[in-house]
Amino acid sequence: MEACDVCGGRIEKPEGFLLTTKVVVTSKHYWTKYLRVLSVRIPESQFAAILPNKVADLASSDTPWMVCDACSRLFSFNRTERRDKARVWRVTGQPARGFALCKVTQRGKDIIVETIDDEGYCSALRAAFEALREFSEDKGISP
Repeated sequence: MEACDVCGGRIEKPEGFLLTTKVVVTSKHYWTKYLRVLSVRIPESQFAAILPNKVADLASSDTPWMVCDACSRLFSFNRTERRDKARVWRVTGQPARGFALCKVTQRGKDIIVETIDDEGYCSALRAAFEALREFSEDKGISP
C-alpha cells in the first residue's frame, strides 16, 4: 500500500498514477486544492508571501509523484501511460530521479532558486498565482 503524494490517501496496488513534478506543479487545480488545505492552517492574507517559496519547494521535487484516482483528476495526462509507469516504477524503482524543475538552497534566511526548466518553473508560478487570484476572488479578499 502506498500513499497519494497529493492527499495522503491510500493507493492500493495496482492503482495509482506516476506523475512528473512538472505535471503536478503546473496544474492550477492542484494549487487550488493546496490553497484550500493551507487555509485551515494559516491566514489567507499570508498566502501571497509564502506561495513563491512553496512553489520553489515543490518544483524542486526530484522524485516522481504517486497520485490516487481522485487526485488524478486535478491533472492533464495520459492515464494509460502514467498507470503503466506506476507499475514499472513499483517493480524497478525507475525512474527515481530527474523530475525537478529547480534546485533550492538556503543561505541564512535567503532562499536561492536555480531553475533547471525555466519554462516549467514559470508555468508553475503562473498556475499557483492564478489559483491564488481565483481563490482570493471567491473569498472576497485581495491577494
